[in-house]
Amino acid sequence: MQSVFHSPELDRNVLSLDQLTLQGFMVRKSGDRCKIFPMFSAPVVNSVNDVSGLTKEEELGLKENHRMIELSSMNEEYKENYLNSYFESLNVSNDEPD
Repeated sequence: MQSVFHSPELDRNVLSLDQLTLQGFMVRKSGDRCKIFPMFSAPVVNSVNDVSGLTKEEELGLKENHRMIELSSMNEEYKENYLNSYFESLNVSNDEPD
């Protein structure tokens, strides 16, 4: 999930269902529990993989986590390149006073 803020003074996790929906998530509620899925994905039968020892849900979560890390590093690289090119285009001399 993107754009999540940490508030140490809160003693509970607070999620906005509207914000989750806007970010492309689907929320399924059952009693006092809810599960969050990427929108348009089919919920999976939560069986355990004999090789990895992880459930399907855990495997999907790890894949999504890896994808978000890759996207984050691509975004950081883009921002760094953009900022470098911007500051280089300013043609500011080191001799000029601040």
